Amino acid sequence: RQSKNPDYLRADIGMVDHQVPCGRAGLLRLAYCKLAGGDWLVPHLEGAVYAHKPPMVQWTAGLAQTALGLDLATAVKVPSMLGAALAVLGTYLIGRRLWGAPAGLAAAAVLGTLGEFDWICRRAQYDPLLAGFTTLALWFFVRSRFPDPDGKDPPTPWRDAVLGFL
Repeated sequence: RQSKNPDYLRADIGMVDHQVPCGRAGLLRLAYCKLAGGDWLVPHLEGAVYAHKPPMVQWTAGLAQTALGLDLATAVKVPSMLGAALAVLGTYLIGRRLWGAPAGLAAAAVLGTLGEFDWICRRAQYDPLLAGFTTLALWFFVRSRFPDPDGKDPPTPWRDAVLGFL
């Protein structure tokens, strides 16, 4: 049931490149099966449909490997790094809207330098991408409810509500 690809086997037991342990070997197997099978719309794990988690993480990892040419062990970490960047950006935007630019920068710096945040976002996991998009949804809520103190950004509550929902 498992592939004989040495990179896949090495990454599956946690010995990925750069000696960083992979948080979810299942995510790596899903990305590998997606690349090997070619079915990008519906995730499959060793021949069976995998409907336990949303496929966006696998799509992002597969895109990182095919478009950027990253090896699979690194590509499965790209969704976590993308989610971390979205969470830090969203935190900055929320802090800037509510309390000003220095407060937004301080909040983003605190989040970005937290040890636990760094540890989680360097691993191949689903949670950082979810946290990033949740933070952006919260940003759209804040943007629709609280006017820009400088008056540069006109309120667009319906557009922001729809974008936050997506």
